[in-house]
Amino acid sequence: MNDTHEAKTKARVLTVYNCGTCYDRSNSQELIASLALRTSGSEGRDWIINPGPGSTGLFYKSVRARIAAGLITVVSSQPVDGFGSLGRYVVEGYGAITGSGRSVNIDSTLRLIRSTHPTCINMVGWSRGAITCIEIANKIVKADDIPAIPINLFLVDPVPGPHVANCWNWKTICTQIPSIVKECSAILQEGDRRSWMTPLTGPVCGDDPGRHPYPMPGPHSASVEAQMPFEPVARIARFLVESFLAGHGTKLSGMLSLSGTEICDLYGQMMLVVGDGVGRTAERADVPNEYRDSLIFVNAHHYKQCGLVFPTVAKLFNNLNSTNISPSEQQMVKAEAKRMRRDAPNAWRAFARGLFMERVKSLPLLDVSFLQSGGAIGGICRPSTVSNPPGLRRMTRLEFLTTQFQVGSSTVQRPEVD
Repeated sequence: MNDTHEAKTKARVLTVYNCGTCYDRSNSQELIASLALRTSGSEGRDWIINPGPGSTGLFYKSVRARIAAGLITVVSSQPVDGFGSLGRYVVEGYGAITGSGRSVNIDSTLRLIRSTHPTCINMVGWSRGAITCIEIANKIVKADDIPAIPINLFLVDPVPGPHVANCWNWKTICTQIPSIVKECSAILQEGDRRSWMTPLTGPVCGDDPGRHPYPMPGPHSASVEAQMPFEPVARIARFLVESFLAGHGTKLSGMLSLSGTEICDLYGQMMLVVGDGVGRTAERADVPNEYRDSLIFVNAHHYKQCGLVFPTVAKLFNNLNSTNISPSEQQMVKAEAKRMRRDAPNAWRAFARGLFMERVKSLPLLDVSFLQSGGAIGGICRPSTVSNPPGLRRMTRLEFLTTQFQVGSSTVQRPEVD
């Protein structure tokens, strides 16, 4: 009997979902709402979904918002429809601009924690919903009547909002992750063009081993809504968040299953898009990513996954100019390249394309003016283009890999999207 009681106590996990600005549970195809609606257990006991600022869901959740909307409608002498459509639009618009209304979500979440006594809290949020996650964690620390509950956060592109109109969203309680948070993963988008949509990067990219940043190409919503040409970003984001939640005790139905090979292929699709100059912007240049200038890997997670599935290829690609390549490695590369082309064709194509661009950079005698005019890429391994005859020196990894990935006109193709 004691063992049964202990098992129930250990399994008392509360999962909190915080929607982004203008989003709520009605956006069922968006990642946060989709996760909540697929979470096992009872809403209000095992999980809760909080509507985002500026959303209809938050408007009806907040008594103060409805009263304010009614007053605005009366003062403006507009016809009263329920609480007044004009007033509602004004209140929702104010929430969208300033993030107003998050306190309603925070208070209701704290009340739920006090009544259900969870032993672990998992929280996922997007945009200002991610900021709400951080603020709830800090409020728990400050609450004298709530014990120190272990918390795990997954933050999807945490953006407090424009600083001028959102100064309160940039306070320490919204931007500093407390020590009670054991694990914190974060997806940071590299391709939003709105300079005022500054993401919170410092607290989620520190040296703490419990911090796991995932820089991804695409705009602010690329990870939560499937959109051309960033569907692979949304798929990997879903996989990462679902794996994170399941690993910390949240039970989900309909989880996405991806093998390491499939992950590499999705990253290959991303790399082909990035190679076209799409998905990364100067406005998001401050998003930390050691592979931002790489022609081969999207981020460290991409390199790690490739290292698990195609270990020799990943090792050689990570330092292309080295001449250190053994005969045994050459044989393994041949086998891995063949398997990649068969099982992960987008990854193979992206690697071949990256090799071509690296090759162009390393061969000053090659006339690449045709690239600017959109001409076809021919074979790039012609002896006449090499400044130092291969017989006078050891073959570099770049040159060997070029032969194995058959770099040529097939390298500049759009990704294969299911």
